[in-house]
Amino acid sequence: MRELTQADWRLVAAAELGRRGVPPTKVPEIRRLACEYGRLQEASCNYGLTSRQEARERNIEARLAVLGSEFGISFHVSGDPRGATVYITETNDKDTVLVRTRLDC
Repeated sequence: MRELTQADWRLVAAAELGRRGVPPTKVPEIRRLACEYGRLQEASCNYGLTSRQEARERNIEARLAVLGSEFGISFHVSGDPRGATVYITETNDKDTVLVRTRLDC
């Protein structure tokens, strides 16, 4: 079995968002936010963030929360830039993560 490429992960994420009821018109916005969040986490790791970048980071997290509540999904953000920094998560009633799909650029 071959390893999934970044393009494969993009398709998986788009399919997962669509399966959860996110309209195709919102998928590019969510991907853009995930990519920008990842770039900010790389900058944070390498150089630290400026106050403007910190504000943008908070705005992205808030926008993802709004989009998540709008479509009944949950996003998990990670500050570790070595992998994906934004995930779609599905939890059970005990807050155990059942499914975690990464959002890549």
